[in-house]
Amino acid sequence: MESRKKKITGQDRFDQALRLRALEQIDILVYSVAMAGASDRPLHVLCLHGFRTSARIMERQVGLARWGAPVMDLLKLSYLDAPFPAEGPSTVQGFFEPPFYEWYRTNNDFTEFYQVEECISYISDYMKSHGPFDGLMGFSQGAFLAGQLAGYQRLKEDLLPTPIKFVILIGGGMSGYKPMSAAYDTPIKCPSLHTIGRKDFNRPAGETLVTKFENPVILRHPHGHRVPELDNDSIAEFRSFLLKMLALRDEDEDPKEHLEKST
Repeated sequence: MESRKKKITGQDRFDQALRLRALEQIDILVYSVAMAGASDRPLHVLCLHGFRTSARIMERQVGLARWGAPVMDLLKLSYLDAPFPAEGPSTVQGFFEPPFYEWYRTNNDFTEFYQVEECISYISDYMKSHGPFDGLMGFSQGAFLAGQLAGYQRLKEDLLPTPIKFVILIGGGMSGYKPMSAAYDTPIKCPSLHTIGRKDFNRPAGETLVTKFENPVILRHPHGHRVPELDNDSIAEFRSFLLKMLALRDEDEDPKEHLEKST
C-alpha cells in the first residue's frame, strides 16, 4: 500500500513554533533556578600558579580542567606571574612554553626559604592596584603559599591589603617557612576548599594541610598532581562552597560600598 506524505500547513508550522518557544522558556526557567542565590558580582580570586610555571600556564590548566559554568560563572579569576624567574628546569617544559617563574627560593631539601617577604610584598602591591580580591586560589607552590597566608593573616592584620575571605588549594601542603609557622598553630578559620588527587605525589602533604583548617571542604579525584577535572558531585559541592562565599561576602559588605564599586 502506497503511503502518502502529510501536507504541512501553516497551522502546523505555527504549532511547531509555539512548542519550540515553550521549550526555550523552560530552558530559561531551569537556568534561572540554577542561578538562584548567585550574586550579581562574581567572586574576585587571585590565582597563584605552581612551581616554575606561570600565570598563562595556570590559566590554561584551569581551562583544561573544564569545571564549566556552574563553577566558572561565580568566579572572576586574575592570574599573576610569580616575582622571580625560575632558577632551574621546569617539569612542564616541553608541554608549555617559557618563561617560567617561582614564588620564592628554597634549598634542595626545602629546609631554607629565601625572598618570601619580597614575594608577599609583591602580591600585596598587586592586590592593592588590581583589587579588591575576595579570595586566593593556589596550585602546588602557589597553594603552599596561599594556605600559609590564610592562616597567618589572623596574626598580622596588615599582611595583605584586605583579608582573604577564602582559599581554594589545589595540590597544596604546609609551608616550611619558619617565620610564619604560627599560621598553623591553631585551626585556620578562613573557609577553604581543597582538591586532593589519589595519584598525586603530594597527597600526604595535602592530607596534613586539611587538618589545619576548620571545617575544610575536600574534593577528591583520581588524578595526579594537576588542576583536576571533577565529577558532577564534586562540581556541585564546589558550586555550593562558592555560593556560600558569595553570601558571606555580600552580608559583610556595606550597601554604600557596593554602590561605589558599581559606578
